Amino acid sequence: VGNPLMSNVGNDSFGSSIAASSTNPYYLAVGAPGAESVYLYTYESSSGSVTFTQVISRNYGGFSSFGYIVQVAADGNQMMVANPFYSEVVTNGGAVDIFYRY
Repeated sequence: VGNPLMSNVGNDSFGSSIAASSTNPYYLAVGAPGAESVYLYTYESSSGSVTFTQVISRNYGGFSSFGYIVQVAADGNQMMVANPFYSEVVTNGGAVDIFYRY
């Protein structure tokens, strides 16, 4: 068992949702809705190494809980992120952001 992935931001609910692709290298997404963020990592099974890739944050002018649920496609080329309290159209109407890796 390796070292745990951890956040250095308080009250961000890091790890409230996680998702991974099913092919090597594995793309991992970790939701942190308290910080309106998703942390992305790459895991290489041959070396056992996990590398931080980037953090995606959204600020929709209020608390939308971006990162509440994350889903990564099997090939790692798409990711969907839920914002259940997104309120631009209607109060707490929710939204899903879709990202593509090229």
